[in-house]
Formats: sequence, C-alpha cells, structure tokens
Amino acid sequence: CASLTTITWNDSVTSIGNNAFNSCASLTTITLPTSVTSIDSSIFQDCWNLQTLNIEGALTTDLPTYMCYNCISLETCNINPNSTFTYIKSSAFMKCLSLTSFTIPNTVDQIGYMAFFDCQSLTSINLDSNTLNIIYGSAFCYCKSLTSLNLSNTITRMDAQAFRGCEGVTSVNIPNTLTILNNGMFRECINLISVDIPDSVTELDQSIFTSCSKLETV
Repeated sequence: CASLTTITWNDSVTSIGNNAFNSCASLTTITLPTSVTSIDSSIFQDCWNLQTLNIEGALTTDLPTYMCYNCISLETCNINPNSTFTYIKSSAFMKCLSLTSFTIPNTVDQIGYMAFFDCQSLTSINLDSNTLNIIYGSAFCYCKSLTSLNLSNTITRMDAQAFRGCEGVTSVNIPNTLTILNNGMFRECINLISVDIPDSVTELDQSIFTSCSKLETV
C-alpha cells in the first residue's frame, strides 16, 4: 500500500489486525475512529512519512509490539485518555526518531522492552503515574533528548539499560520501591551529575554508570 494517502473508516470497525498498514509509506496522518478499541502488532510499522497518529477510541487491548516501529517521521501520537490498556509492549515506538512527547495513560503498569528505544527527539514522557510498576530493558535507551526522569514510587523493577544513552538527563531520584539497579541502567548518560539512591536499594549491578563522565554525586 505504498501509494495509500487517506483512509476512510466505516464506524462498524472495532478492531484492526496485525500488519494492517505496514509500510504504507505515503500516509502522513491517521485517525482511528471511536469505534476502534483493539489493535494488533506492527499495525503502522515502517510508515516512514506518518507524522500524526490519533487514536480516538478508548483502547481496551494493550499497545501492541512494533505498533509504530520505524515510523521515523512520527511527531505526535494522541491516545484517548479513557483507554484501559495496562501494557505498552516491546518496540511499540522503537525508532520513532521524531516523536517529541508522549502521555502514558494512568492505567499503564508496564513499559515493554525497547518500547521507546532510539526515540531521539523525545523530550517529555510522564513516568510518575501511580500505577506504573515495571520498566523493561532498554525501554528508553538512546532517548537522547530526555532532560528529566520523574520516576514514580510505585516502580518496583527497572531492567538492564533502561535509560542507557539518555544524554540530556542531569539528575535522577531512584524510587524507594526499588531494591536493585540493573546492568547498564544509566550507562552513557554523559551529562548525568547526581543520582539519589535510597536505602531500599541493596544491589548494584555492573556498568550502571559506565561513561557517565560528569557524575559527581551518588
């Protein structure tokens, strides 16, 4: 569907299957109607010119794997705040190089492996939701434009390299619900100056602060 530029929806559509619009490289804007409450994996993968995605229906199924993988021009993704999904699955927004911000609904408790990997323009994302529990490995790896990490005190697990290469971050307050800082968690955060580690943390894994050349206080 490389030449597809517009989509006209029938309001009877309630779900969209995997790879439905994979590689539709001419689409620049997609608005899913209020009737759609379920979407499947790789639905918009490799839509290179997609700039705006509006999901108007309240999603009841989790954001799927590779949902917007390699949508390198995607700047904005608006999701109905009344959605009830709990999981942003692996690589959902991986390599969305132009995505500047994203609002995580307050029902989400898990952010998957590489979910926002290499989102180089991402400057704002809310990680302080009182439902957020797990951030899987490399979830925000190489999000070079993130400047702050306000981490919720409901987070009990952050896996290896979760924030590796987040070059804009200067300080981090570790939630007092964590007991371990995993391998390479803040590796290559080259502008990181201070990290506040609570007494709850009993184990420091390897390479957590490797190449954090400006780190002064832990």
